[in-house]
This record gives sequence, structure tokens and C-alpha cells, in this order.
Amino acid sequence: MWERVKCFFNSLKNRFSPKRFIRIALIILAILIPTILAIISLSRYNSVSLKQSERVHTAILFDKDGNELYRENAESNEGGDTSLISIFNTINDNLTPTSKISDSVVTEEKLVATLISPAKTITLDCYFSFTEGSSYCVDESGSYFKIDKEDSERFLASSFAEPLYKDARCPVLTTADGHSVTPHSVSWYYQNVEGGFAEALKNPTVSEVLAYDITGGISLSFNIQPDECHVNVFSGENLIFDGSLSDLSRLKFDSSAPLLVNAVAEWKQNSGSQYYGRIDYNFYVTVQKRAEFSINKTSLSAGEFAILSATHVSDISKIYFSCSDPSFNPIFFSNGTTVHAIIPCPSVLSENGTLDVTVSYGISMQKFTIEVTEEACFAQAIINQAARSRGIMDIGFSTSAEYIFLNKNVTDPCERGYDVTTEFGSPSESTYSYFTQYSHASEYGVLVPSISAGKVVSKGYSSSLGNYVIIDAGLGMRFCYINLSWTDVSVGEYVATGDPVGRTSNTFGTSHDGFAVILTCGNSVLNCEYLLKQ
Repeated sequence: MWERVKCFFNSLKNRFSPKRFIRIALIILAILIPTILAIISLSRYNSVSLKQSERVHTAILFDKDGNELYRENAESNEGGDTSLISIFNTINDNLTPTSKISDSVVTEEKLVATLISPAKTITLDCYFSFTEGSSYCVDESGSYFKIDKEDSERFLASSFAEPLYKDARCPVLTTADGHSVTPHSVSWYYQNVEGGFAEALKNPTVSEVLAYDITGGISLSFNIQPDECHVNVFSGENLIFDGSLSDLSRLKFDSSAPLLVNAVAEWKQNSGSQYYGRIDYNFYVTVQKRAEFSINKTSLSAGEFAILSATHVSDISKIYFSCSDPSFNPIFFSNGTTVHAIIPCPSVLSENGTLDVTVSYGISMQKFTIEVTEEACFAQAIINQAARSRGIMDIGFSTSAEYIFLNKNVTDPCERGYDVTTEFGSPSESTYSYFTQYSHASEYGVLVPSISAGKVVSKGYSSSLGNYVIIDAGLGMRFCYINLSWTDVSVGEYVATGDPVGRTSNTFGTSHDGFAVILTCGNSVLNCEYLLKQ
């Protein structure tokens, strides 16, 4: 027995020389290595790909902002090979791992696909490009994959790619006031990647009749000029206009009653055109008078302010304001159809030594130039900084009530027996005074009059201010009465001009009792004596 085994191994030894053994081993490795690599690649790709037995049963497509565009369920899917589920099942099967995609591809419009199977859910950020072979997606782990060329073209030729075609967005009709008018119905077609025309289905429409305010006259315009546009305007049941869009812009109306506008615009299918269609509009307009702007002061010193006024304004939110000081943004307050805003002396001087202001509402626009000296800006900056260092901006000046008590109805403490002992802006040690100090020759505890009517929004005690009362006077302005011996008002209470808010104290280091007033607007400190001179 042993001899037979020994003979068998000797025969094997004679058959397989070392060289022959190495050749066989190399052949075996050549077969096994690709198989091992394929298994590794499949294992890595399986983090994205779904198994054949775990096919997608729900596909959802979102835009870059997370708005749902399309949703399909396998039970209700009747699209066959052109369905969203079928397209993304194929895309998912053929994804090829790749290195990071280029920045130029990422600039393409992103679509987000959520693919749900019985086993798991995956999300892909997809970048479909009209450039051949340049479509990619990114999974939740940040891995990059290239989309097969045929799969990319199949998606781009489908109706689901509509958001990627800029020509699929129908032209926009706007008023001179900047309103975009929503169509009543849209029939719009765009050229897709295959050269054919597909109907755009994602353009917004509205069934109800919307209303728009228009200033001065009915001026309408398209961002893409139509080949034809016919407009009818009705006042009640009476037809008052029947003509073209260009003729409509020349008409002026002055009526508070809403007018019904029917407009039909058409873009024809011409040679070389990548879009065509028809849009119907049905909406109301109310023609408003043009807004008129004015300003009461064209030069400012430290602590002073200008009042900007506008008439015929029905919506404060649509006032556009800009100035050469980008950090300043006024608060507009309404009094019926008239609005006001306070523009304080700036703390930063512009290059040309002025504060340049532009304000517009609808089609009305006005520019103002306010002279400001460098010394005034410097002083205002120091005053504001000093007030912040004493905690003035931390006791409730950041917000203001939306009403106007202040209407040149003010009282001067000097008419109540007080004298000014420290003027606003007076040098004090290394800084400037941010308040006006009043004193009274009578006994301790003299009544302190409210300079303006307003609402008590805060009261309390501060180590730097003593007892204080804050009254909102409207227009964004707040009076803070400080250094009081005690207060005579409650938070939420309304006070009239001259009503007592507290009583004087003798803590000013002088022989007289008194109090001090700090007037603020937003983040600026104003001179209340300047207000009394208005």
C-alpha cells in the first residue's frame, strides 16, 4: 500500500517541474484576480445599486430647493419604459464609479431623485448635462458616479427633464410696479434634446382672478416680446379698451375702482424657433396715483435728522430705499397712504461728502442729496459709541411700534421752568454728551414732563442711567428719561405731551435737581433740542 502511494507522488513529481508549476499558478491567478476585483467593485457599488429582486417601487424627483416635481408608484405606473421608475431603475443599474466631478458640471441645474425599494431608500443628487457624456450623480455618502450616455439622453428626452430646459419656462408678464402676473392658462412648447417639441406642464397658472395695484397707468411688458398680443380692459361691464399691448401703455387711468384686464399673447412657431405657444391672462388692476417724495432738510449736523415723506403709498413693503451709507436702512411708518421715515446724521462720510438717497415706489423714483460735514460724522460716531458703551442700546431701542404719536406736538422742558445744563454733543472728558441735561431750581422731586406723546415701553433701573422710563413716540424714535428719583408711569400706558413720567433727582453733582433725556432712532442717538425747534 505504502509503495503505491509513494509511486503516485513520484509520478506527480516527474510530471510537474517547478517551471510548469509556476505557469499553472499564474494561469489560476489570472483567472481569479479579475473575479475578485469584480466582486469588490460590485460590493462597493451595492451601496447605491438595488438588486434585481429589490427594484424601485416609488420614484420621487425634487428640484434643488426641495420642491417635489414628480412622483410615481409602481402600482399606478402606466408609462412603461418611459416612466420615471423605469428610467431611474436603468440609470441606477448602469452607474459607473468615478472621481470627483468637475465644477462646471456642478453648475448645471440639480435634480434630486429619491428611489424607494422594499429593502432600502437611496437619494441621488443628479446633474444632467446636455454636453455629451457629462452627466453625473452623487449619493448620500458623497461618492461620485457617471451616468451612462444613453440613460442620460433618455432622461433628457422625457417630460421629467422639463425643469432643465430654460425654454420650457414661458415668458413673464410684469407691471411697471414689478408685479409678475400669473397666467390664467398656458399652452407652451419647447424643443427638447431630440429636436422635437414637448409641451411644458410646469408653468404656474391660477384659476381665480387675482388683483394687482398699478401706479399711474396700465403699463405691461414681457421679458420675451410676443408676436401678437391683444388686450381688453373692462370697467364693470363696460369695455373701455380694445387694442394692442403697446397702445395700452399710452393710456392713463385715474380710478379707484378695479379694472378687469383680459390679455392673450402668442409666440408663433417660426423657423429656428426653440419655443412657441399661447398664454391667456385674466386679472384685476387698481390704478393708483403716483407716489410723491419729499424731504424736509438737505443738510445735517451731529444729532440732527431729516424726515423723508411719501404720499400715495398703499404697501410699505414695496418701498425701495438705498443710500451711500450701506449700513443704514430706515423704518417706514404709515399714516394712511402717507409714510414717513427718519434719516439721522450718518456716522460715516461718503466719498463726495454727502449722503445720497434714492427712494422709489412703483414707477415713481426720487433722488436726494444731503450735505454732511466730516466733523458732523465724526461727532455722531463718537456720540453713538459713547451711548453704546453706557448700555443705551441694550434697554429696548432696537424695535419701534408701528404708529405715529409724534406730529410736531412736543413740549419744551424749558417752558416748564427747566434750564439746559448740558447740551447734546458737549465735550465731556474724552467723549461727547449723548444726552441733554435739564435742571430745575425748585425742590427735589419736581415733575418731569413727557416731551412727546407715546407709549411707555420700558422702565427700570440701570447702574449707568439710574431710574429710567422709555417712551415710544412713533416714527422709530424713543425718549429715555434718566436719573429720575422715581417714576410715575406703568409699562403699556399711553401718555400725552406734557404728562408727568417721573420726578427729578439731585444726583447730577450740581446744586439743582434735574433729569436727562436720550433720544434714539434705530442705532443712532439724536438731539432732542433739535426736535423741539422743528
